Amino acid sequence: MTTAVTAAEILRHTTAFLSDVISNRDLRHRLISILHQDTTTAAISDESAAKLAADTLETAITLSNFASRSCSLSLAEKLLLPLSDHPLPFFLLSLVHTERA
Repeated sequence: MTTAVTAAEILRHTTAFLSDVISNRDLRHRLISILHQDTTTAAISDESAAKLAADTLETAITLSNFASRSCSLSLAEKLLLPLSDHPLPFFLLSLVHTERA
């Protein structure tokens, strides 16, 4: 007999995974690289915006000043929202929201 997975369990595991990605720079870079390879340039209407958002997110993660981090996260989010129909921007956007929490 299988047990049903609750929404709370899914959120708990997802949050733990995203927190691990935020705290582990090498893992973050590997995942972004894999998603970037799997997403063709044509799939993302503005690849430069996705790269800039990834760089901005990386900067935000390293900042200790709350105001600067918040500003960088807002900029990354603004760059990613129009692109969020694709895996790489969607993943980056989830990291932005995790870092804000």
